[in-house]
Amino acid sequence: MPCARSFPKLEVLYQRYKSRGLAVVAISEDDDPRDFAAFLSPLAITFPAGVDHTKLTAAHWHVTTMPSTFVVDRSGVVRFVHAGYADGDEAELEREIQKLLAP
Repeated sequence: MPCARSFPKLEVLYQRYKSRGLAVVAISEDDDPRDFAAFLSPLAITFPAGVDHTKLTAAHWHVTTMPSTFVVDRSGVVRFVHAGYADGDEAELEREIQKLLAP
């Protein structure tokens, strides 16, 4: 499951860069929040995660693939979008994060 493989990688990036301003937020569209809670339970993530019952978040951001990752700068501008997840994708994501966090 791509989401289950991506979340630990996002946690690593979050821990590495949160002191420099990185925020990570996970949003699920599960119909039953218990399903998402069960999914999260073994992952031990520390970044915020919640369920959007309305599914408006995905519609607003034009999400067509789960998981999708958006890198948004401090001004709210989307700087990078990555749809899906395969092992190793976090390297590209980290490069994009480093660009935005560079002094």
